[in-house]
Amino acid sequence: METKLSEQEILKDYEQGDDAYKAMLEKHYGKEMFIKKGDYTELKTVDDCRKKLYPEINTDEVKVTIPPALSKYKDALQATLEAFIVRDAIADNEEVKLGQRRYWPYFYEKPGVGFRFISSYYDFVDTFLGSRLEFSDAEQSKYFGEQFLDIHKRRLGF
Repeated sequence: METKLSEQEILKDYEQGDDAYKAMLEKHYGKEMFIKKGDYTELKTVDDCRKKLYPEINTDEVKVTIPPALSKYKDALQATLEAFIVRDAIADNEEVKLGQRRYWPYFYEKPGVGFRFISSYYDFVDTFLGSRLEFSDAEQSKYFGEQFLDIHKRRLGF
């Protein structure tokens, strides 16, 4: 007879287990499953994210500089830089690995309704290049899409 445990049950058992039991669970499920992620819901602004990752850098230093001929792209490029910083802060700099599920936010824009977050979509990582704006966790992707909607709107040119 095969018994299946939910991820929550496994994590609870891990927290309550001794070192030998934890080592056995890590060997069976992989150590990554038991690494606690920071509380990303405390990150409300780009500046919160910058302070978490780069406390030594001033806010004024996180600016895109481009030639005047390309000025029409400046806001989208600045928003993309901000999105990279926010993504890394939310995900604790975790990279999505080959063969792992990855999640990214989807958006919708319609006259009268406006620009809004719809959902997080997922697929498996099938390239070594990957994307810098994807998450291994659907909830992080959702938070990124909802909390930082203005960045996405600027980045996508809406």
